[in-house]
Amino acid sequence: KRTMVKRKDFRNIAAWLIQAWIRRCTGLIILIILALIFLGALYGALRQEWDRKISYRGVDDGYIIGGGDENLLFFVQVSDTHINQVNNPDRTERFIKFTNYTLKYINPQFVFHTGDIVDGRKKLGLSAAGNQYEIDWIQYKNILQATGWYNPAIWIDVRGNHDTFNVPDWNSPTNFFRTYGVWGPTLNADNYRVFQFEANVTSANYRFVFLDMTPEDGLPTLANNFGYLTTDQMNALFNQLSTATANYNHTIILAHYPRMAIPVKDRTMKGHMSLDQLARTFGWLSYLCGHVHAVDFYQIQGDGPDHTYLELEVADFKDKDYFRIMALDNDISSFIDVTQTEYPFILVTNPKDAGFMNPIEPIGRISRSQFIRTLVISPPDQPIGTISVSIDGQNIGNMRSAGSTRYPYLYILPWEPSQWSQGRHLLTTTVIDPNGNVIKSQDLEFSMDGTTRYLGNNTERLIGNISWYDLLMAIEVLAIVFTWFYLLILPRIVVKILKSRNKFADWDSKCHNMILSEDRNRATHHVAKSRVSNLFLWQFEKDVWQYSQVPRFFVVIWTVVVIFWFVGPVIIGPLYVDYTPWGAIFFWGVIINGDHREFYEIIYPTAIFLIFLHIPMLWLFGRKAYRDHHVENVVQHYQKRKGKAITMRKLLYPIIRPFKCCHTYFYGSILPLLTILWITLGFALSMYFVSDIFGVACAFVSPFSFYLYLVAYICIIVFAIQEHRFLKRAFQREKLYDHKERRAVPMVSNIKGTPPVQRSPGARHAAVV
Repeated sequence: KRTMVKRKDFRNIAAWLIQAWIRRCTGLIILIILALIFLGALYGALRQEWDRKISYRGVDDGYIIGGGDENLLFFVQVSDTHINQVNNPDRTERFIKFTNYTLKYINPQFVFHTGDIVDGRKKLGLSAAGNQYEIDWIQYKNILQATGWYNPAIWIDVRGNHDTFNVPDWNSPTNFFRTYGVWGPTLNADNYRVFQFEANVTSANYRFVFLDMTPEDGLPTLANNFGYLTTDQMNALFNQLSTATANYNHTIILAHYPRMAIPVKDRTMKGHMSLDQLARTFGWLSYLCGHVHAVDFYQIQGDGPDHTYLELEVADFKDKDYFRIMALDNDISSFIDVTQTEYPFILVTNPKDAGFMNPIEPIGRISRSQFIRTLVISPPDQPIGTISVSIDGQNIGNMRSAGSTRYPYLYILPWEPSQWSQGRHLLTTTVIDPNGNVIKSQDLEFSMDGTTRYLGNNTERLIGNISWYDLLMAIEVLAIVFTWFYLLILPRIVVKILKSRNKFADWDSKCHNMILSEDRNRATHHVAKSRVSNLFLWQFEKDVWQYSQVPRFFVVIWTVVVIFWFVGPVIIGPLYVDYTPWGAIFFWGVIINGDHREFYEIIYPTAIFLIFLHIPMLWLFGRKAYRDHHVENVVQHYQKRKGKAITMRKLLYPIIRPFKCCHTYFYGSILPLLTILWITLGFALSMYFVSDIFGVACAFVSPFSFYLYLVAYICIIVFAIQEHRFLKRAFQREKLYDHKERRAVPMVSNIKGTPPVQRSPGARHAAVV
């Protein structure tokens, strides 16, 4: 019998919990449903995006791809090396192996480094401080000089966000890229934002345009995660691309930041054209970048199916040891992303991978090509025996060397493309050593008619097509403004309207009686029979009633705090290491030495303000309407302790020991304390990170890390004093506490089943059972 009762109670408690969470999470449930619908539709659209045929560029030129190397351009891209000589010497060792051994047998025509050359930090753990350390830059230069790669004609590098920590401007003494970088000494403050490198083969010229999108005022923090495209930079890019465009077969853009890390307002509405408009006008082949440290992070960008370009992010060398081998073979691009231990490297240049076809490439040449062309690169101590090729499981022969002295690892195999003219086909390349052992086998899907293959990785493609700055900023601003208006302003407007129509007393009495009814249902774990729509409507009405009781003092104070966050300075102080000029970071930008600049990293302080201060304080303000529960708990607890003094210590006793109804205990006592601890945690984190990045002086004068929390704690203290006085008056009113004797009075209504004391409409004291 006892077991049956327990099971029945468990079912009642579970049903009550579900209903309670529906009430409390109404808005969150609606937002989650809408977000899932939107993401599902976008997810399906991305999946179908490339299951189509692309159009060719211009008229078929009749060019036939042969077996020579005269129109083959071959290079390597590496990114995010994060050289840190003190904390991570293993990265330096792998970089030495890469430049002294791997690149020597690959022997590319040139190497591109797309940023984050050095790590820019020496502290570990939770530290967010960043700085430039000359020893790392000296090591970078020494390695390239010792291995013969310190030459602007064969090694082209551009800065990343880690290379600009604590670099106020290009001419700053901490800008070590200007001294130790390969291309740094060749640039100046006028042209470092956009510069160009050219390469050519027998019958083709190619242009590589580099973009330095690092912040102009590189602050000493690891939060420089967004690229900056100024109006001057967009104009310079337009002028660079519009110069002798017809002289180049292809244009490739290289930068550190991917497109998703560039805010929409920088990609559009600046300069003559947006990035996508520039790509359509001047025909970018691809956009090569780093920064994200993700493997196989490939995106299709552009503003139309026939005006697209490939965004190819290479994974980091820092931890994953990745780099990219890329070739332009007869104006058709191909690439592989590999590590130093994945040799032999197999790069099929003809036919092209169907997943990366570009409308501006002359892919019609594949159907008239005479040979399958493949680069098979292996270290000298790993000789290659034979290379066999099969298509759709049918072996079509072994490849032979093309006889190239410049590219001895170029292999070719005669074929008849017309046999595979329709749809996609699977080409398998198998490398066998002289002993007959299979070293490596690699698959590639190709097509002759322009049919592309599905790239997969919908999640990464969805992530890569979102402007994360704009998304996070919109979420944070809407969350702050909506919660402030919904919980502090709207209830007062509703109350004012009800009072003007003489309906406030009836509405207030109805809301209070319904809450008391909920309390009785919770105490017995009884499930009220209500429709979900009624639950949503009642939750809204209860929120309005609950926050209409917040004193005007708190409403005014927190309204000033919210306005200050969007208008006033968030962080004040010396913003650079070893630099005396002070600056101020606002929600809308940063001011240093009187110059205003963009500052996109404000989303991080805003997130801390929202999560650790704004929402917890609004929740605490709303608890004022629920103090009746706390009074009832204290009364129920002390009805067994007649004649004992009710001191402040005993008034707090229910906070640290549960009893009776678990819901009343948990929501009425523990959460306020946990919320205060949560705010304290936010205060500690803000003080730590601001002092760690900008210094202790900056932490104690910045509203973000000190003054806003000081205001919050003053509000909490005032709130606690008001609650203490309320409890005293409540006990004296119900004759449960003798102020002179400081002793409890025997309760009158302690008989089981006694109905609750009726309250007059509009009264705000507890209705004690």
